[in-house]
Amino acid sequence: MENKSVSISDYMQGRKYNHKLYDRLLYKLEIVYDHHNQGFPGLTITISMSAKYQTPYVMIETTNKDYRRIGGMEQDIIDALDEVGFDYSESEDKGEWYLINFTD
Repeated sequence: MENKSVSISDYMQGRKYNHKLYDRLLYKLEIVYDHHNQGFPGLTITISMSAKYQTPYVMIETTNKDYRRIGGMEQDIIDALDEVGFDYSESEDKGEWYLINFTD
């Protein structure tokens, strides 16, 4: 199930990370995408990492930048993180995108 709207960022791919673990998360996020993409125009989900703190996050972007109804998808992503073995830390609406921070 390859989905261009769900990916690992180029920045993250240039770093050392557990490919097997993150590939499992990518698979789970593709399922979340398939479940929620109709309600969010231009939805993309990207796994990336903070350049400053080197901490991972899931970034959600939509074309209309409206993240008020994101609760159900956010919970599905947090559940996917948990199922793969990551620990959720916090979520934040950055205006241009929505971040779900986690630790590995």
